[in-house]
Amino acid sequence: MRIAIDYTAAVNQTAGIGRFVRSLVDAVIHLDARNQYVLMHAAPRPEALFQFPDRPNVSRRGLRLSERALNIVWHRAGIPLPADWMTGPIDLFHSPDFVLPPLRRTPGILTVHDLAFLLFPECAEESLREYLLKAVPRSVRRADFVVADSENTANDVICMLGVPPERVAGGAYVSRLYSAADVLVMPSLYEGFGLPLLEAMACGTPVVASNAASLPEVVGDTGPLVNPNDPDALAEALARVVSDSGLQADLRARGLARAAQFTWQAAAAKLLAVYERVGAAHRVPAGA
Repeated sequence: MRIAIDYTAAVNQTAGIGRFVRSLVDAVIHLDARNQYVLMHAAPRPEALFQFPDRPNVSRRGLRLSERALNIVWHRAGIPLPADWMTGPIDLFHSPDFVLPPLRRTPGILTVHDLAFLLFPECAEESLREYLLKAVPRSVRRADFVVADSENTANDVICMLGVPPERVAGGAYVSRLYSAADVLVMPSLYEGFGLPLLEAMACGTPVVASNAASLPEVVGDTGPLVNPNDPDALAEALARVVSDSGLQADLRARGLARAAQFTWQAAAAKLLAVYERVGAAHRVPAGA
């Protein structure tokens, strides 16, 4: 198959979703030498610094329009300028950053990281929230398949956006800064996945996290889970981990074992299975 991936976030964002896209795409193209990949991206920002993947089955399609201009054309003005016209002939298009551009007849796969803009609207800047409220549900409806970072986000997509469960896959993706810390604390009210927790555990750093949203999926039994609205419970859990060297050693061992279950290679294998499933469902039989 010839698969196009929107690589814009990887080009323009150093952390967050940008890091997610770079790591996942790198794992996919190292795992899969059979399919051809077209990495399409908007014009890089002036400050963007990135190294483009160098593999025989990977090509680059840079556009002259900026990310902001494309968002205006596709998602604010609703101009049906098809992305698969820009990429050339493809069998699949994957957008790993919340919104799916217009496509002619190519099947579309969309990654949704979280629905914080719906669950905690007060935490999002107003114009961004209004944009996501319009663009994400519309993109989800048009997508042939939706990939979520966690079972929690998958459930949110099914329950809040009305997507049939058979069209949603939930699965985990998975320095010296972490290694230098005694503990990583993540008391979030809502996270689509919680990648910093995995990164800390992989470095042997104990974690303390909230018991909200997807974080229990990530932490499992490797660290204390507390109510993010209870500062006393958070302080108590943090003090217990910091002051007890035996507990630290136990959590460190548990965290390393837990992190080993969440790898970019495993995430890439799951994503390739989605590509094959969607591609097979839309493949035209020979002679048809």
